[in-house]
Amino acid sequence: MATDFMTMMRRNRFDVRGHSGREPVFVVKQSQNTDGLPLKVALNQRAGLQVWSPRDREYITGERAARLELQFQIHIDTAMRFVAKVALSAGYFVYGDLFRDRVKHSDFSVIMNSQLPNREGLEGVEAGLPRDPAGLPLARLPYHLDEDFSGLCRIPYFS
Repeated sequence: MATDFMTMMRRNRFDVRGHSGREPVFVVKQSQNTDGLPLKVALNQRAGLQVWSPRDREYITGERAARLELQFQIHIDTAMRFVAKVALSAGYFVYGDLFRDRVKHSDFSVIMNSQLPNREGLEGVEAGLPRDPAGLPLARLPYHLDEDFSGLCRIPYFS
């Protein structure tokens, strides 16, 4: 999730560094110029566009870097996957062993590891706590996919 295009661009803009302390820069590895020369393009909002030629082993500028073709993916399910990750970690942090013993961890794991375009494996995912002996739901963290917006994640809520 940290290397996702949208996440990395925000990290770069606000200079949010990880444990390594390195500057977060999104590098498009599948790119080329109009001559077909394979390139690596670093999209850095502070240092600008940097075009590296692995073949020539140098940064290129001028006419050779004037027109570029970049190929990268934008995942629309990153927000939903992040919510599942936070639910697992925050739930254990707040509730400890009670959370570990009473929560269906497999649902959150399925959400974290799923890819939305094909939606395989999301059937039957309830992402909630089991019911108490009286049959009442203890708590649920449902996630909602908005069909009108191609599967973007709505804000989860507790019911």
